Amino acid sequence: MPQEYAEFNLVIVTGTVLLLVLVSFIVLFMLFYQRRYFNQERKINFIREESERELLKAQLEIQEVELKRVSQEIHDNSGQMLSLAKLNLNVIQSRMPSTDMNALLLKETKELIGDIINDLRNLSKSLSSDIVERLGFIKALQFETDRLCRTNLFLCDICVEGSSRRLNNDVEIILFRIAQESIQNIIKHSRAENVKISVKFSEESLDFSIVDDGIGFKTDDNGQGIKGIEGSGLQNIYSRAKLIGANLTINSNQTGTSIQLKLPINKITQLSI
Repeated sequence: MPQEYAEFNLVIVTGTVLLLVLVSFIVLFMLFYQRRYFNQERKINFIREESERELLKAQLEIQEVELKRVSQEIHDNSGQMLSLAKLNLNVIQSRMPSTDMNALLLKETKELIGDIINDLRNLSKSLSSDIVERLGFIKALQFETDRLCRTNLFLCDICVEGSSRRLNNDVEIILFRIAQESIQNIIKHSRAENVKISVKFSEESLDFSIVDDGIGFKTDDNGQGIKGIEGSGLQNIYSRAKLIGANLTINSNQTGTSIQLKLPINKITQLSI
């Protein structure tokens, strides 16, 4: 009887051990499968993000090429045609009867054409990324704000804090395009009177903001989305900020709009567009 009891206990112990081994094997297998699944998910997400990044990069490159083409067209065609028109006015002036009224009209017309030529020249520079490559983001931004002030529609103030320095060329171009999109939105939609632009350099980040006192628009609760704003260019701002790894926040209400961008310095040094 004791021997049978001992054998029974042995069977119980052996069965328990085998069951524990089986359970352990199942658990380890599930953990291995789960880990492999998560690794696969991470790879898929990485591939998806890289694909989206490459697609966005291609889209922005196409936009830059098109902007350069338009810039060149304005410089080579429209500007030259207006200059020729101005020369023709000089010929007309020398041939037509000299009266105070004629002289005044010709003078005003030539001044108007001259202003248009200057505006087109500035627009051509603004559309091309060459101005950013030559002067840097800060001076190109000042050029853009000067152009905005010359409209006499806004009081525009730009403030640069910290040690201003050149950044990765692609980053500077994207920041400049974000500024342009923001300014265009202000001109088209805001009905603002005052615009304040701030750029702050620090050891950790570059902080960039554009604030206006216009009528605003609707955003989602956390400021990270857009509601009912079609054709405003805000989506381009989000896309460009995402491409350079910047944190973007847009807050808007009836008293104005604030676009704030924070770009970690380590993102600039690691960036390869």
